[in-house]
Amino acid sequence: VGAWAFAGRRAAWYGVAALLGALSLWHVYAAARLPFTWQVLPGTALASFSQVVSGVLIWRRRGQNGDGGFRLLGAIFVLSGLHTFSYPFIRQNVPLASIGFLIANVYYLLLALALIVVLYRVQQRRAQVALADLATSELRFRQLIDESFVGMLLVQEGRPIYANEAMARLFGCPSADALLARPGPFEWAGANPTRNGAN
Repeated sequence: VGAWAFAGRRAAWYGVAALLGALSLWHVYAAARLPFTWQVLPGTALASFSQVVSGVLIWRRRGQNGDGGFRLLGAIFVLSGLHTFSYPFIRQNVPLASIGFLIANVYYLLLALALIVVLYRVQQRRAQVALADLATSELRFRQLIDESFVGMLLVQEGRPIYANEAMARLFGCPSADALLARPGPFEWAGANPTRNGAN
């Protein structure tokens, strides 16, 4: 269900609930009547199938994001799902079961590492998009101020650091840069533009 949601698709909850209910009934029926392999085979097959489908969906997600981390994560999910299917057949063979459990733990470790890589790359991509949006917004804001008919002056620690062209005209300067570059002390807060040639 999580993989379907990750892929942007809706899962049929009633179908999932019915499948889990059927598995529960199967375990109740098979517990006293069938060998261990047949008891756990349907549940293991479902778990294996779910992991493989999840891996395929995650792999395809790579094409949408352009992020190679999704391929690694998807491949590990598929391999882990295929390995899960072997559980009913090797569980009763102690040497093989031990190796199987070791392999499963390696897959879980690789899954954790792959998730960290994907999370890092997704966050990095989001940060890049946010910075690009911020730069675009700043550019639009600066253009709005530059083209305004209202004089605007930005002062930091008592010194002017930005002025638009309308403010430069108020002080009789040819440009905003010329206004900011005026030499010597200047009482900006008490300045009267009309004394500098502006009407």
